Amino acid sequence: MASNDKGAGPQVGQVVLYNNGGVIVSAIIYAVATNGTVSLVFFGTATPATSATGVAYDVNLGTSKWAYTPFF
Repeated sequence: MASNDKGAGPQVGQVVLYNNGGVIVSAIIYAVATNGTVSLVFFGTATPATSATGVAYDVNLGTSKWAYTPFF
């Protein structure tokens, strides 16, 4: 789901962006908490797939936050 569909998300299985210590990487949401945070698995350039839990949404994609992918 791209940023223009964010009214329907976040959804399990959705591909999003994640800020892993200043490096923007792809991630897949695997759980959505009632408080609005998500659990996701992200794919770094030098590390295998890693999970992160309790990740908050941030339109500005701050460190350790997720955001929707841009719509083209």
